[in-house]
Amino acid sequence: MSQLDDTKPELNIELKRVVCEVHLRCHLDLKTIALNVSNVEYRNENNKNELIIQLRKPEVTATVTSEGKISCRSAVSEEEARSGARCVARIIQKKGFDVQLRQMRVVEVEAKCTFPFQIMVHALVPFVIKVFYDGELEQYAIYKLPDLEATLSIYPSGAVEVVAPTVEVAHKAIEHIYPLVEPFRRKPSATVDA
Repeated sequence: MSQLDDTKPELNIELKRVVCEVHLRCHLDLKTIALNVSNVEYRNENNKNELIIQLRKPEVTATVTSEGKISCRSAVSEEEARSGARCVARIIQKKGFDVQLRQMRVVEVEAKCTFPFQIMVHALVPFVIKVFYDGELEQYAIYKLPDLEATLSIYPSGAVEVVAPTVEVAHKAIEHIYPLVEPFRRKPSATVDA
């Protein structure tokens, strides 16, 4: 094997979604907030009251519970998720609630990486432990990393999606899966001109 074969290409990992949670340390009257704030939807489903607040800048959607918990979704970076949570807390504070930001943390990250080759997913299953694949139900294989708390979806096109608790763990998970799927790269098929 030559030295060129051992080099791994630089993987471009794109964040698709970041979820941030924060506790406000106060009880909230959601109906009062819903009546006085724009871009808010009040939900009362299964005895669970919550507000859905959509912000334009940063472009995030936040879920607020009466216990004072904010879950900020739809962000594409950690900074955007944290900024969105702070903006929602500020909106609530302006309505007269004594909020204190506590325990702000990123709880989930969804990222995508496309490898420079296609993957034979059906051939991967017998050789790699912890890979789940049912070709009749789904076109992708699922690979779970319990030690990193990450789940990867491996597509035949070479795309890999990962759901992990942090950005660093998402990067580690993709770095971990690359050498496992590389031997199962699909050979380029020759096209015939008619």
